[in-house]
Amino acid sequence: MILLNNNHNLNTYIKEMAQLSLTEVSKRFNVNRTTIYRAVSNGKLSRLSNGLFDLAEVIRVFGEAPTHET
Repeated sequence: MILLNNNHNLNTYIKEMAQLSLTEVSKRFNVNRTTIYRAVSNGKLSRLSNGLFDLAEVIRVFGEAPTHET
C-alpha cells in the first residue's frame, strides 16, 4: 500500500503511473521495439518530453494489453 500525504502527491503518482518506457510498452503490449520505433517515426505514436509514452496513447495505437492468465 502506498501512502501519500496530499493530493498533489497523488496526482503526481497517478500521472507517473500512466507513463511507460519503451521496454515496458514492448513487454506489456507484446509489441516488438522496432514496431514501436516505426509508430513513432510515422507519427502514429509520440513520446512525452521525458522520453516515456502515455499509456492512453499506447492503448489507442496498439489496443488493450493482453492479460496473462496464471
